[in-house]
Amino acid sequence: IYFIYKLIWEFEFFVNLNKESDDVDSLFFYGLFLYENKEKESIEYFEKAAEKGKDDAKFLQAKMLEEGSFGIEVDKKKALQLYLEAAKKGHVDSMIRASKILDEGNQEIDKMEARYLLKKAKELEYQKADSMQKSEIKNFEVNHKEVVQNSSNEKTLESNNCKKEKHKETLESNNGKK
Repeated sequence: IYFIYKLIWEFEFFVNLNKESDDVDSLFFYGLFLYENKEKESIEYFEKAAEKGKDDAKFLQAKMLEEGSFGIEVDKKKALQLYLEAAKKGHVDSMIRASKILDEGNQEIDKMEARYLLKKAKELEYQKADSMQKSEIKNFEVNHKEVVQNSSNEKTLESNNCKKEKHKETLESNNGKK
C-alpha cells in the first residue's frame, strides 16, 4: 500500500510541477496529459506551449478547435490559422488538416493552396521516410558488422583453442615416445 501512495504522490508532484512550469515541453506534456484524459482545460496548455513555438501544441489546439473537442466551440477559421502557422514551419499533419479545411471552401485559390499543401506534405513525409530508411540501413550495417566481427572473433578463438589442443596433443605424444 505504501508503494501505491508513493506513486500517487510522485504523480501529483509531477503534474503540479508541470502545471506551474513555464517550460514549453512541460506545458505541452501537461496539456497532453489533460487531452488524453478528455479535459477541456488541455487547450489552455496547448495554447501556452504554442505561443512558445511548440508546433505539436499548435496542431492539437487547432484540432480541438476544428472538432469542437470536449465541448469547445468549433472555430474552423482559427483552426485553419493555427494549422497554417505550424505548416509554414514544416509540420506535416498541420499541412494535411489545413488542406482538408481549404478544400472544403468554395474559392479556387483555397483549393489550389490545399493541393500545394498536400504535395508539400507528401514531399516532407517522403524525405522523412527516406531519412528514416537510411538511418535503419546504417543501424543494420553497424549491427551486422558487430555480429560478423563477434562471429569472426569467436571463430578465431575456436581456431586458437583448437590449435592449442593439437599442440598439447603433440607434446603429449612426443613425451609418450620418450
